[in-house]
Amino acid sequence: MDTIEKIHAHIDDNFETYVEEIKKYLSVPGISQTGEGIRESAQLTLKLVNDLKGTEARLVETGGNPVVLGHTRGGAPDLRTLLLYCFYDVVPVTLKDWACPPFEPTVMKASQVDLPSDWGDVLCGRGTTDHRGPFIAAVLAFRSMQAIAGELPLNIVYAIEGEEEIGSPNLKNFVNTYKDELSQADAFWFPRTSRESANGPMVVHRGYKGQTWLYLSIKGGEWGGSRDARDIWSANVAWVDAPALRLIRALDSLTDANYRIAIDDFWKHVRPINEAEAKEISVLEDDFDENVTKQNLKISRFKGGIPGRTLLSRFIMEPQLNISLGVWPGLPGEEDYTKGVIDGSLRTELLMRTHARVDFRLTPDLEPGLVAELLRSHLDRRGFKEIEISPARGSYSWSRTEPNAGIYKALNKACKYHNLKPSIWPTMPSTAPFDLFNRAPLTLPIIIFGAAHGARWHEANEYVSLEGLRDFMKFTASWLFQWAREENI
Repeated sequence: MDTIEKIHAHIDDNFETYVEEIKKYLSVPGISQTGEGIRESAQLTLKLVNDLKGTEARLVETGGNPVVLGHTRGGAPDLRTLLLYCFYDVVPVTLKDWACPPFEPTVMKASQVDLPSDWGDVLCGRGTTDHRGPFIAAVLAFRSMQAIAGELPLNIVYAIEGEEEIGSPNLKNFVNTYKDELSQADAFWFPRTSRESANGPMVVHRGYKGQTWLYLSIKGGEWGGSRDARDIWSANVAWVDAPALRLIRALDSLTDANYRIAIDDFWKHVRPINEAEAKEISVLEDDFDENVTKQNLKISRFKGGIPGRTLLSRFIMEPQLNISLGVWPGLPGEEDYTKGVIDGSLRTELLMRTHARVDFRLTPDLEPGLVAELLRSHLDRRGFKEIEISPARGSYSWSRTEPNAGIYKALNKACKYHNLKPSIWPTMPSTAPFDLFNRAPLTLPIIIFGAAHGARWHEANEYVSLEGLRDFMKFTASWLFQWAREENI
């Protein structure tokens, strides 16, 4: 442990300099939705990686925003290799409610951004926690490891994209094109700020849910309503079919009285919870703080008045369905007319074009294509053949790694060394393109965590705990040295 302690001391000695580097990196916008700062952010990301000893990295064009691809070689042959995935793009900002300019990251007291005063200082700014902050903190940890040990005890492969915030539209082609280079890895890490509070447990996710978004759309036609799909006087609802009411009936059939998915044959394809997962869930239930969760979500009660602890297993382990309703604007030349109807004018119209977006969060062994097929069959059996189904955006499949993988054994040992309690979640209820790495063609064990606290993704006053960043760097070094010598991959 002498080497580890020296690395930790090096991080302490250089921490103020590291914070300034983090602030400089975060000060450049990289907004994938608008393109602002994307190329400069990609170049800065590339430079951060290439400044490490033994590194060869380059920008790979994808048809969209480039990916930083390359590797850092460790100091010996036949070392284990970690694939580090992250992204340099961020979401747009509005200046309202920010305590500092979002691209002028600022160290401030936690109380200045409405956090408990005993949390110390935080770094506030866009990207501090989602996810440029964790990425650069990992690179700075590698730098300290090299400064003390001379070389890394493992190899690193980098895949840092710039389109995650717009759904990673080019990532699948990138992985397929460069799979030979990426397949050198033995495991996959997505760094994040995963401590629940400044001093709380560290959440570790063994996978993410998949997701698929679908439009259900209906308009007047031969089945009912006006044949030309033009809106008519609402009094005609007495003898003319209403597309919106028809769609509502169809949507109501998708869930049962408890709002669980009720699509025909759906649950036949859901993998049951195994014994290890049940034990993990039981621990999470015991540690669950209902009041804190209510406060974070700004809710007065959980669904149906049921205790949150009772619903926790559903939240983590079950597939979910969410519905968003909408009304299409009128035919060309009628947009203002339909807007008047929707906005509440005195017009009383029977609308002939409406849609709903349904998004499914998927667990093993549900796949996006299968869900679309099950939904189509379910609607057809109930006579809703006039409802069209079309993709709303790209989809993700699920990902999952068993906790007996060597990278998790190393994590547990590092947690003991740091006296840090891990909170293991079999699945993150969020979604990300990790199936591209965890499943074919790469089939890598994946781990998602970071020993820092940060929050307010996509919101004003996004932040990361300053001391959490220091802990993140130290823990990264301890964990990777442990994994480098772990017996099982």
